[in-house]
Amino acid sequence: MHGFFLAQAQLERERRIASVTSTVHRTADLVGAILAAHANDVRILAALMPVRNFAAGDDSARAGVIRIFSAFVEQKPVIAQLRYLDAAGWERVRVDGVDGKITVVPVDELQDKSDRYYFRNAIHLPPTEIYVSPVDLNVEHGVVDDPWNPMPRLARTIPGPDGRALGIVIVNIRADEMIREVDRGGRDGDGEIQWLNGDGYWLAGAPRDKLWGFMFGRDTTMAKIRPTAWARIFANRGDGVTVGTDDGVTYIHRSVTPAAVLSETGSDEGAAADWKFVGTIPAVGLADLWTPRHIGFAVAGLVLLAALSLAWSRSVVARHRAEAREAAAAQELIMVERLASLGGLVAGVAHELNTPIGNAVTVASTIGERIKDFRAEAEAGPLRRASLDAFLSDVGDGAALMLRGLDRTARLIQQFKQVAVDQTSQQRRRFRIADTVQDVLGTLGPQFKHTAIRIESEVGTDALLDSYPGPLGQVVMNLVNNARVHAFAPGAAGVIRIAARSTAGNRIEITVADDGAGMPEEVRRRAFEPFFTTRLGEGGSGLGLSIVHNIVAGVLGGSVDIASEPGTGTIFTVSIPCVAPAEPESGRIYNVGS
Repeated sequence: MHGFFLAQAQLERERRIASVTSTVHRTADLVGAILAAHANDVRILAALMPVRNFAAGDDSARAGVIRIFSAFVEQKPVIAQLRYLDAAGWERVRVDGVDGKITVVPVDELQDKSDRYYFRNAIHLPPTEIYVSPVDLNVEHGVVDDPWNPMPRLARTIPGPDGRALGIVIVNIRADEMIREVDRGGRDGDGEIQWLNGDGYWLAGAPRDKLWGFMFGRDTTMAKIRPTAWARIFANRGDGVTVGTDDGVTYIHRSVTPAAVLSETGSDEGAAADWKFVGTIPAVGLADLWTPRHIGFAVAGLVLLAALSLAWSRSVVARHRAEAREAAAAQELIMVERLASLGGLVAGVAHELNTPIGNAVTVASTIGERIKDFRAEAEAGPLRRASLDAFLSDVGDGAALMLRGLDRTARLIQQFKQVAVDQTSQQRRRFRIADTVQDVLGTLGPQFKHTAIRIESEVGTDALLDSYPGPLGQVVMNLVNNARVHAFAPGAAGVIRIAARSTAGNRIEITVADDGAGMPEEVRRRAFEPFFTTRLGEGGSGLGLSIVHNIVAGVLGGSVDIASEPGTGTIFTVSIPCVAPAEPESGRIYNVGS
């Protein structure tokens, strides 16, 4: 009986690992999306003509820069401060936003910031890079603000004709929204979610006395309090699951280098230290095994044992009941995994939509300001040809940027809408495999955007399927993600190829192949077993391929095979009929396969 409860507790622990892993990745993606939106603000500001003219020495452009900066701060209350610093580090324009009030700092109150770390680090970056400072608490006159005001700073240089920086545009962002996402992940998930900097100091998700230790001279770091767990987390710059032997807690972590994520070139020059997003799950203890619910089961078990002495047949009933409980737990785990997959897609799409929508809003606001300036100039007297040309250029460039962004948004929403509807409804309909593959690739794009892994596709058939595009899309996504996680070492380059063709017997064959590490025979034989994974300590849950097997064999009425050897890559081959079998019984899609 105790062993059965232990098995139940382990199944519950695996479910929580899958759930917390999804929450950690979603939280990291959302925080990254917030940062990316503000990085685009900096890119746009540094590219605007009035700002560039002012940086080049045209003092008459200062009023236009102030209007643009004020409009940004007014529309985005999360911006605490927006500045332009010249090449010597002097503030030339500064607009503050405090409690909804916009303040333009007078010229005689502007300060020399040449000795501040963020200026020294940002001024030497190429104009293609965004500088991201560490997240810290705002300090005024040597004292930390109370209540705390955490913020990162983002900056971009404005290049001169010789390529050297004329100055930088720098924005201070309140980190409250990022911290709320971390706290929300901890409240809504199955474990605590924490945000740490590269030195192990807690930024969010910990008791107040542990937060921001470096701002107060306190050595309250995970390296000090949980040394074994931190050593393992710090050694792994990617994602993973770490069992902390110093306290028995399981840690799910993801590392993010902000400047590398925002970089247009893949460089992390001038980057702040890694951010660590960490989820925690307590170890399975005696209390997990013998809860009041379990005590009731234990009493029932004793009665059952008494009955076994009278009839051996009761043992068969007891065994079947135990198997049913384990199967129900396994079904719940696989449902969590599928929902986690859709949750990851939502975070990725939100990240991608933030950029074009944010650009469109910002450019529309800027065009509105330029129209006001142009109207005022026209009413003041004769227009100069240069003013008209500059106005038309700014408006034309802005309109083009908005159209590109909104077109990208429309296409991405259309792709995601189809995938999301199919995923949640499991609707049977007629479709072409090329459309499903294209929708899935469009939705998976954000997960590969900042990796060296390339995805190629070749659909060599236009056959019409009468089947389930949602489950089929889930199969393709799981196989691609399996290759991303298992086939390639962190940071390694590689290729994942998706192909489809018609075969005899009115069937479709889909292959997902990679040129990665491959599998030894003992791994290949067990690949479809539920909970079997070679990456349990590094982010694998052991459910992805089990889900693939069940969907293909159950819902789609087909088969899936693996061809792989160490060092030669892996090929998954899925063969399904063009006409799926009759609708499966409710819940069959989640049953664990052999």
